[in-house]
Amino acid sequence: MTKQTTGKHPGGRPSKYDPEYCTAIIDYFKDETIQPLPLFEDFAEKLDICVTTLYVWQTAHPEFLKAYKRAQKIQLSRWIKGSMEGKFNTAFTIFAGKNMFGWRDKNELEIPGLSDLLSAMPTAVRAEIAKALKERAKK
Repeated sequence: MTKQTTGKHPGGRPSKYDPEYCTAIIDYFKDETIQPLPLFEDFAEKLDICVTTLYVWQTAHPEFLKAYKRAQKIQLSRWIKGSMEGKFNTAFTIFAGKNMFGWRDKNELEIPGLSDLLSAMPTAVRAEIAKALKERAKK
């Protein structure tokens, strides 16, 4: 038995993706009239799609991934400049930095006498400690 093709889409709804969206997303994020900050959710709404569709397009279309990353850099730049110019309140600036851009607070801990202890250790032990700390920092 042979399967007949009807010329229809193989399954599911056809994608709304258009290569022009690569330029459109960059233009949208550069548009200074969009205040206070351009958001991916708003860009998706403009295209009448769900924001998760943008994530799907990134994996399916390498050119869109490149444009999306460029739009992220433009958004980050606008956020930094707006924050430094006082356009956003402090709480929003901190929240956006941590949740939108992956920034985090850096806490430094000083342990009295640690440098003396480390300098008294053999070089191989210090190297192993440094290696373990680097591995832990990657996580």
